Amino acid sequence: SKGWFSTWLAKVDQDLAYKVLRIEEEAKSVDLALLEISCLLDPEIPYVLVPEEQAETPQELGSQIDKHWKIGKEHIFSGKISAWLKHAGHQDIFEKLEKIRKEYGEQQDRGVEIFLQSLGLPAPEFSIEPVTLSLGTIESIERVSRKVKLTHTGKRGYLCGEIRFSEEIDGVYLEEFILKELPRTGKAKTDLINIRLWPGKSVEFNLVIDAPRIPIGRKYDLSLVTKTNAVSEISIPLSFSIDLPTYSKKRSQKPLQVDKGVEIYTLGELAEYCYQKWSQTDDQILSGQVVKDALHLLQDKKLATWIKESLSERQITQEVEKIVSADMAFSEKCY
Repeated sequence: SKGWFSTWLAKVDQDLAYKVLRIEEEAKSVDLALLEISCLLDPEIPYVLVPEEQAETPQELGSQIDKHWKIGKEHIFSGKISAWLKHAGHQDIFEKLEKIRKEYGEQQDRGVEIFLQSLGLPAPEFSIEPVTLSLGTIESIERVSRKVKLTHTGKRGYLCGEIRFSEEIDGVYLEEFILKELPRTGKAKTDLINIRLWPGKSVEFNLVIDAPRIPIGRKYDLSLVTKTNAVSEISIPLSFSIDLPTYSKKRSQKPLQVDKGVEIYTLGELAEYCYQKWSQTDDQILSGQVVKDALHLLQDKKLATWIKESLSERQITQEVEKIVSADMAFSEKCY
């Protein structure tokens, strides 16, 4: 029963008996108590992680944990290795490990890797491809995606961290693959990709540029940044610009009259006119009259006729006709 050994020991060495009694009272299990008492009585006792191997130093133990990861993780977070370090005279390492146990109880593999690196084991290594993403000019009606692959290229270690953009731009996001039902997979939009990889394993995801949501007329320069527990961080430069589609620059010989003194010759000019017509400053409220004016412009069949006859853009004409019919129904409900 608890306390029998300390009671017996008190007859020989009261100071040692007090230390043993504290271990008996505070230990979470009998096995842990016996281990800590053994280390207390013989500080030079080697640590046995697996039956066929013994560790004389923390560095030797670190190498063994790296080979027997699952067992080592259990010994770390059960407190067994802490007990050995405490009584073997490795106070600094003991304190580091106790901090890791408290902070990474929910991320144990990450905690093990931090501990092993503190003992001198090399950090994981990785590569990412492509190394740069120069996408040039993207038309404002396009949705462009590029596959990115990150691979754990090191010989050891648990690679963990995240991938995210250096700045947030609405319409620029990441898309990770989600396993649904074998053999089908789905995709999920996200702001970051979590990395949890063992040697030789990879993670793949898409970088997406949803051009209709991004302002035109400027060049965008940002990076896809990896933050991991590896020695070095890698950033992928990403550059692109958004421009109106080619057909929007096609010039009509016959202008579209949209307002007094305002003539439109291209779809690009029409888009800019509509934007200026509908845009409001922060301290203004979009009035019903402005909405009516915008709807009247769309409902005016001469717009579809102008696109069809002057620009010969059949597909765009069909899209405008859809908008006209939908907005007419909407306006009837509102006004």
